[in-house]
Amino acid sequence: MFKILSPISVILIALGLIFRKDRTKHVPLMLSAFTVDFILLIWIEFANHAVEKVAAEVQSPDMNGFTIFHASISTVVLILYGLLIYTGTKVLKDKEAVIKLHRILAYLFIAFKLANFVTAFYVT
Repeated sequence: MFKILSPISVILIALGLIFRKDRTKHVPLMLSAFTVDFILLIWIEFANHAVEKVAAEVQSPDMNGFTIFHASISTVVLILYGLLIYTGTKVLKDKEAVIKLHRILAYLFIAFKLANFVTAFYVT
C-alpha cells in the first residue's frame, strides 16, 4: 500500500505545482495529495503501530536516530499541510494578503515532503 500511495501523493503535488497558477486545478490536486497522505498515515499507524514504534525507539538505549529523524520530518510535513491549507483558503479570499507566506510555506513543504518521501523507504 505504501509503495503505491506514497508516489501517488508526490505525483499529485508535482501536478499541483505545475498548475499552481490555475486555481481550478491546483486546489483539487493539492487537497487530493493531502487526502492520499492522510490515508497513508492512518494505514501506516494501524498496520505498523508507527507511533508506538517511534516512542519505543526514543526510550531505547540503542535508539535508531534515522527512524526518529523520519518521524520528525513526517510531523513537520503534516504541520505544513495544515498551514498551507489555512493560508491557501486565505489566498482564495484575498490573494495579496498571504500569498508570500503561502509561497514560503510551499517551498518548505516541498523540501520536507521530498525528504519524507526518500527517508520513508529506509524505515519501512
